[in-house]
Amino acid sequence: MGCTPTKLSRKDGLFFDDKDAISVDKLEDEDGPPQVRHFTFTNITCKSFEVAWEAPADVKIDRYQVRIFPPEGVRSKSLINSLGTTSHTFERLKTGTRYTVGVVAIDANGKRSTCASASESTLPQAPTSLFFPPRDISASTFRATWKSSPGARDCYEISITPTHGVTGDTFVSDLHHMQYVFTGLVPGIKYYVTVVSVANGRKSDALEGAVITNPGHVYDLSFPHVTHNEMQIVWKPPLGEIECYTLTLSSDHPDEDPIEISKIKQTSYRFNGLVTGRDYTCEIYSHAHGKISLRKTFQQCTLPSEVGNLSVTNISTHSAMVTWDSAPGDSDDYDLFLNPKELAGESPSPRGVTGNMYTFKGLSPGTKYTVGIVTNSKDKISQRVVSAFLTEPSHCGEITFPKDELKSTQIGVHWISAEGHWDTYTILVMKDGGAGGTWSQGDITRNRYTFTDLTPGAEYLFSITTNSEGRQSISKSARCSTLPCPAGVISYPPDGVTSASIKFNWSPSGGGVDHYKIRVTGEGFNHEDTVKYDKTDYLIEDLSPGTTYEIFVSVISYGVESEPSTGSCTTGPARVSDLETQNLSKNKIRVSWSPPEGGVDSYDVTISPDQGVDCELRPARIEETNYTFDRLIPGTLYAIHVTPIARGIAGPISEVLGYTTPGDILNVHMPADEITKDSVKVIWRVEGNSKHVLASLVQEGAWEEPTLISAIVTRDTERVFEGLQDNTRYVIKLQAIGAKDLAPAGGENSKGLETTVVHKTSTPGAENSTPNPVDPSFALGDAPAEAAVSSTASLEVEDQPSAEADTGHKSNGNEPRLDKTDSNENVDPHELEIIAASENLNIQPVVSDESVNHPNLPST
Repeated sequence: MGCTPTKLSRKDGLFFDDKDAISVDKLEDEDGPPQVRHFTFTNITCKSFEVAWEAPADVKIDRYQVRIFPPEGVRSKSLINSLGTTSHTFERLKTGTRYTVGVVAIDANGKRSTCASASESTLPQAPTSLFFPPRDISASTFRATWKSSPGARDCYEISITPTHGVTGDTFVSDLHHMQYVFTGLVPGIKYYVTVVSVANGRKSDALEGAVITNPGHVYDLSFPHVTHNEMQIVWKPPLGEIECYTLTLSSDHPDEDPIEISKIKQTSYRFNGLVTGRDYTCEIYSHAHGKISLRKTFQQCTLPSEVGNLSVTNISTHSAMVTWDSAPGDSDDYDLFLNPKELAGESPSPRGVTGNMYTFKGLSPGTKYTVGIVTNSKDKISQRVVSAFLTEPSHCGEITFPKDELKSTQIGVHWISAEGHWDTYTILVMKDGGAGGTWSQGDITRNRYTFTDLTPGAEYLFSITTNSEGRQSISKSARCSTLPCPAGVISYPPDGVTSASIKFNWSPSGGGVDHYKIRVTGEGFNHEDTVKYDKTDYLIEDLSPGTTYEIFVSVISYGVESEPSTGSCTTGPARVSDLETQNLSKNKIRVSWSPPEGGVDSYDVTISPDQGVDCELRPARIEETNYTFDRLIPGTLYAIHVTPIARGIAGPISEVLGYTTPGDILNVHMPADEITKDSVKVIWRVEGNSKHVLASLVQEGAWEEPTLISAIVTRDTERVFEGLQDNTRYVIKLQAIGAKDLAPAGGENSKGLETTVVHKTSTPGAENSTPNPVDPSFALGDAPAEAAVSSTASLEVEDQPSAEADTGHKSNGNEPRLDKTDSNENVDPHELEIIAASENLNIQPVVSDESVNHPNLPST
């Protein structure tokens, strides 16, 4: 079964390629015999095989030419040129190698057939050194290893017997490594292992070996019976063959030797004489065919012993200490249990307690508890040991005394119920620190009690005790006093209420008093104060005018306040505003004002000074906001006071200054014996309190305008006019002038009515034409008509003059009071001369006697 060669060469008439094909050149022997047929290979070994074929039919074959390929490594002939038989044995070949054999038939004529070929492989050599590493042998697995032999091979095949019960592979082919692990085997079974090499589909001789799997370990190990000193162990046998078992029992305690029990045929065993609560390690393994299984190890602990002498001490309302003696044998810790759990506080079931004591906290007072304890050792617990105890009852909570139950002879006592369980309460009552007696009230089943028939204003001490199953708590105490008798009726003394203050009185309390509590309220005002027990009046100030205040006076005794005595009072009105005066004449002053806020009923209006005034100085209560005083003294400074009245209460007094204009010049006359041809003496009296008089001398000419001869302000009541011309008509003018006394009210330089006197001089021996000075028509003449000033006049100053003032002056009440001074009385009346020129005789020059220029006069 040749193929076209890739590279041809001729050798002895044979053509072959360099691989495995053999062919003959058909161009030379086209009429050669047919090919041989039916190749067979027998007696195949690692290094040889025999090849045979059939000669072509109906043709006489002389000989055969045989060739094996590849020839490399063939230590015998690889080319036989003349073979007379139809078979040939090739020897000394390479193991596990595939060879191609080509045969050419040659007939008697020497003609050659085409080359016929067939292929076959030598057997591979069997592997060697089959080995089973002990560390890789288990109850269900083992590992097989081997070594390769010389020669070529493609892979290995391995198999085991028996196969019964095996869950893994029992035959594996196409192995390229020299090892394999069988799994899923049956423990304690002897297995036979076969390994062959495979090359070109040919298998080598088998390499065989045997291995025994380890016996299986026991399973489902249990301890159905464990006590303080005994321990029974039970197990199930493993699969496979088992001969016997070995058990060991040991602990961590150095003074205890391990226990070993061997060659056990049964599947259970009981150990006794063990230590209570001790943890033991149990190890068990099986035997088969001289091998042992895996060691199965289990931990088991004997039951721990119970504690001794369980007791409960240091019992309080919320805690209790539990103590005990350590359990015999081994133990790790203790678990405690407390019932009822819902009242067991912070930790009702503490676990892992070490030592010999534990304190339960957060318990409920007055409650009966059961405490239990077990000993722990590894995973075992002992029997429970129990004991019972009762917590102390708790005292009651805060004690209060409701105001609605507090009276002069009664006290209602309330308290917060005691925590936890309680049966009844007992109250011990002590009056006035024990001086007033002591008694108790028991079997109280509620958290309140009312005591009656008590003494007013007395102090009581209430001590409450909680009772629970024959036990008593510590007492809880509080003090309270019965209400004292209230204060008496509140009254207001005369003149005790003003616009900014209220003074009030009350009658003393009929019972014990520590002090009085005062409270005053009204329109955003709230005032509280206390006064000593011996005081029964109080003054409160800085109040708002026209405001109603509520007044409360209560008695305090032992810290308890009585029912207050109450009163109501309204402060007086506020001060009037816009207070001002207006002088209407020499005898009248008008005063006006604006009413204060808060309402007013009437006003009191007074005026001073009152000497010589023929008028009503304190008129009846005025309801209007103005009043006119008449029949006053001319030229006088007055102080007027206005007081508002509301609800019979006088408000603050307001003051304003006013003045009357200077009075008239009265009783003017010229004594006859004082009249000469060049002089005349004039005498007068000034009405009221006017002190200054302006005396002017005016000369009237026949053809000329009137001329002001002289003008002087004097305090005198007479004046001699000298240097008169003969046969000349003179007009003497007298007018009262307001002095500095009236300055605080603005009345300085105000003027009274002007009085004129006419005097005509005559030549000696001639009849004097001057009117009789005592004649009223002469004494009180009118002012002359206005005339232009035609000459100058000399003005002499003898006394303190004043500036001109408006008779309609208004005072606002804020001006200073009149300050009367005579600081200029020592000034020489002739020291200052002023030359004045006036265009109008009614504008009178005025000179100040303070040696300063007056604004209404020309400069000196």
